Amino acid sequence: MVESLTYCSVCFEEYDKEDRVPLLVSCGHTFCKACLLLLPEPLKCPHCRYTEVRTLSELPKNILVYQIQAQLNPSDLSMCNHNDLLFYCKVCKYPICITCVVHHSNHGLLNLNDPELPNLINQHLDQIRSAYLFRMEECRKRKEKSEAMLKEWRESYEENRQLIRQTFGKMRENVENEEQFYLEKINSLFQKMCNQQDDNLQTSYKVEVLVDDEWIWSNFNKLGNIGIFNPNRQEYLVRRSRNVKALNWKYSGRIDALSFKVDKEIYLCAIGVCTPYKLDKETTINEIKILRGQTTRSEVVYLHSKVFKIVVDFTAGVCRVPLEATVKIYPDEYYSLYLKISGAKTFKCVDSLVSAKGRDDTRFQFANTIFVKDDESNRTDILCGPIVDFYYIREL
Repeated sequence: MVESLTYCSVCFEEYDKEDRVPLLVSCGHTFCKACLLLLPEPLKCPHCRYTEVRTLSELPKNILVYQIQAQLNPSDLSMCNHNDLLFYCKVCKYPICITCVVHHSNHGLLNLNDPELPNLINQHLDQIRSAYLFRMEECRKRKEKSEAMLKEWRESYEENRQLIRQTFGKMRENVENEEQFYLEKINSLFQKMCNQQDDNLQTSYKVEVLVDDEWIWSNFNKLGNIGIFNPNRQEYLVRRSRNVKALNWKYSGRIDALSFKVDKEIYLCAIGVCTPYKLDKETTINEIKILRGQTTRSEVVYLHSKVFKIVVDFTAGVCRVPLEATVKIYPDEYYSLYLKISGAKTFKCVDSLVSAKGRDDTRFQFANTIFVKDDESNRTDILCGPIVDFYYIREL
């Protein structure tokens, strides 16, 4: 009875310290590691069907089995190789000679001529056959399960692969359509701009420029407060507007005036005035005055002697009008620029600045004039108007 404890009750193989390590289940039964490896998790005891909460790697070894084996097998026994076999060991399950009897004295021996021996050997073979068939059945089930899982994985793989190909194929098609759409759009826009530029270059062709035309906005919105330096004359430019655009406003003997002062002594040498925005149109500046003060009764420090004609300029929208002589402007005093204009509808500076600084850090301060009503001035504020730029030098 004690000897049966050294054998696994499932495979009927003797426990060892390698493949058939005796492992103790929580219910108290012991089985070899090789048999427990064949069972699915969670493990269930093959005898009492107790469900083991621990994994196979957490099960302890049954040290008692090794102690029993040490008592029953005081030395390492091997199959007898002698020719004079006389007995059959019930524990080791192989025949032995008279010399080996001393090593198997506690195992239970049968004479080879004993009539019980064939039945005992057949029982042993039946046990081996049953264990073999059990293992084969387990292997077959595991194989079928593995094949089913592999088939399921393969089907899932093909399905997902096809889905990915379809999804990215559709994405590529959408991207190509978007690319074609925008290429056609930019080609059309480029052709339109080229045609429009060709039309502008043909002066015999009359172009009607609309007030809200996108082309006007995109080409004539100019940022102000930019000082431009001319190295030949040490000339600077201050622009008093952030925006120059076409407005439906026609001059008819108008007076435009603007007051300004600076924080440094300068010499005013030119002004910038908005041009017409239609081909074959021109605006005439009939009179230019610079007054030292903010009223028409202030001292005249400059008077232009010639009529100045301004023609269309689509490039800048502003025409530089040179003064016949430089005008010395003293700091911290208000001066007024007075223009009398007639002619076509022109661009206007809008979104004007109250203060602007040149690149040499000269700051211009702009203000309304204080012209009386009978001066017939209809543009005496700093919000809008044709006066855009002030050109100046610091030294003569």
